[in-house]
Amino acid sequence: GGVYVGGDSTFTANSGTIGGDGAGNSAENGGAIYIAASGKVELKGATISYNVSNTSGGGVENYGTFEMTSGSVTNNTSGHNGGGVNNSGTLTMTGGTIANNIATADGGGVYVEDGGKFTMSGGSISDNTASTSGGGVFVNGAGTFTMSGGTISGNTANSRAAGGGGVTLNGGTFTMSG
Repeated sequence: GGVYVGGDSTFTANSGTIGGDGAGNSAENGGAIYIAASGKVELKGATISYNVSNTSGGGVENYGTFEMTSGSVTNNTSGHNGGGVNNSGTLTMTGGTIANNIATADGGGVYVEDGGKFTMSGGSISDNTASTSGGGVFVNGAGTFTMSGGTISGNTANSRAAGGGGVTLNGGTFTMSG
């Protein structure tokens, strides 16, 4: 991918683009950014777009901490789960946009892995597509998704059997308030 963040490092993206139309990055996991368990990324205005992963996390593969206050994760594609973000760590979204991403399996916008935590208090997850289920967000196993603000709209899940255009739970927990 474009950036690897590990070793107790913090990467702050205030502006600029990782990827870009016709110039995206590709990797097995985390087309634009791979965040290891000890890494942290703060997205504060940058754009992550047109990246591809063969497996998961078309835009971002997160095992550490990913904080999104503004900026966008758009037009990324994964060969399996998490077209925009595949989250096994801690993902906090207070603003910004996750939109127009594609997963060939589950979680077009965000896929929350077994044990991952996703907290959303602002921003939008829109117009993402999953070939199977969870067009906007897919929560798996012991994963948790807590939403107290923001919007999830216009997402598509193409499987009639599984569905869940906005949010799909597969044993996970979804708490919505506010």
